[in-house]
Amino acid sequence: MILNFLVGLVFMIIGAEAFLRGAGSLRERFAVPHFIVGLIVIGFGTSLPELAISAGATAAGFETVALGLLLGSFIVNLALLLGLCAAIKPIDLNRKVIGRDGATMVIGASYLLVGTIMKPTGLIWPIIGFAVFALYCAMTLLEERSQAGAGVMAKKAEYLRQGPSEAILAMAILILGLGAIMFGGKKLVEGSVGYAADIGVPLTVIGLALLALITSIPEAVISIHSAIKGQSDVAVANLLGSNIFNLLFVLPLCQLLMPTGQSFFAGPWTMHAFAALLVGLITYNFILGSRQLGRLDGAVFLLIYCGYIAAALYQ
Repeated sequence: MILNFLVGLVFMIIGAEAFLRGAGSLRERFAVPHFIVGLIVIGFGTSLPELAISAGATAAGFETVALGLLLGSFIVNLALLLGLCAAIKPIDLNRKVIGRDGATMVIGASYLLVGTIMKPTGLIWPIIGFAVFALYCAMTLLEERSQAGAGVMAKKAEYLRQGPSEAILAMAILILGLGAIMFGGKKLVEGSVGYAADIGVPLTVIGLALLALITSIPEAVISIHSAIKGQSDVAVANLLGSNIFNLLFVLPLCQLLMPTGQSFFAGPWTMHAFAALLVGLITYNFILGSRQLGRLDGAVFLLIYCGYIAAALYQ
């Protein structure tokens, strides 16, 4: 079980890196618009590990692992990673652009909380999530177009280092990276579930604490590196965009993968979902109420994360 876990972790990290580098090479080769690369490749591409593991776990009947992962990843991105970025270097905030992403993120957290309360089945709830997600994408693309390449998605696209310009090689790297992510996700689920069964750790803890940290590695690399380089918009928007993708695309997709008549939200998740919404509101308040997240703010976020994990483990 440990071997499966380690193999999955290695493939997940290598696959995420290969996917981003391949996408960056294709952007250079075909002059793909910056806002498309920023939104799809970095904004949502870094969430491919969450998509692979959550969908795979749900299809295998371990929806508890999947929902725990999505909840944990949300809090990791906001409390842990955003806190680390601010602690390393104060983050200047673009309230107009990031405020849009922050508002959508809060809507996503509310969608999650209501789901844990109502425990819906069928197609209506996933359709609502996909509709909100599509609306967000449309609004983002329109706004980025109007900024003529100066928006935060353009800055995201510039993060990608130039790679080989040959289209075939770039496409091969991208496909191999995606395949490695999917394979790694499968092995991670097998290893973590088996290990949890061996030592008696609840599957909820595996998703909330362990897998959430592992699948957030791509977001951590990009956001921390961007914060160090002074690209604050990229650092924050990457974390917010990942949460939006997880809650308004991956979450509805997992509900669709559930057997007929069963809810993806079954189980005592309401308090965890409420905590996620609370963290989202705190983050959104920081974004709207300040032009900068300083080191003290970062320390507050880190304390929030530590407090949440301690409470989750105690429960």
